[in-house]
Amino acid sequence: MLDKEKDFEYYVYIKSIEANCYRDMKEYDKALEIFRGLVEEIKDNNNPLLGFLYTNIGEVYMEKNDFEKSMEYLNEAEKIRRKEDKNLLSHTLIEKANLYIKMGLYKEARSLLEEGIEISYRNKDIEYIVKGSYLLAEVYKKLGNKQAIIETYKRLANILQNMGSKKETLKTYIELALLYIENNDVSNAKYFLEKSREVIEQKTIKK
Repeated sequence: MLDKEKDFEYYVYIKSIEANCYRDMKEYDKALEIFRGLVEEIKDNNNPLLGFLYTNIGEVYMEKNDFEKSMEYLNEAEKIRRKEDKNLLSHTLIEKANLYIKMGLYKEARSLLEEGIEISYRNKDIEYIVKGSYLLAEVYKKLGNKQAIIETYKRLANILQNMGSKKETLKTYIELALLYIENNDVSNAKYFLEKSREVIEQKTIKK
């Protein structure tokens, strides 16, 4: 049985999984109740776990469309993680950028995403490299910069290929092919469809 005193960090993560289950069911108040309860159990204001919890709370408020509260908690999370938890700062920055996108603040979002993706790349954090890059592409779409969208996906594809993430590489090649089709660029569309086929064949051979 888990000893809460000795394994408090694991206890926090387990309770957070429970909270996020409620969040997935859109029972936001129940999720917030669990997260706030965990915050109250932490006496050290510089504990890195607070950065994790505040980020999660900010995400819940974002889903509730309470952007003011979401920003409040994400700002607190960023302050803590810039001092105490720089490896996971990228998670907070990318979630905060997502909030900026929802608020229509695209230039602010772009700045945070660029920093967050760079940190994620250094940490080989594929989940947030992908999430950040897709959000960055969304920002460029809102700004009407098609070439920047293409360059974002190309960079993402190169990173994922080097990391050996074939599933995400395939998705990115398909996105690029679709973008070139939209631009009536048949040559480049064919090129990335061919790259997609190569990835599929590699996956088939490995099976």
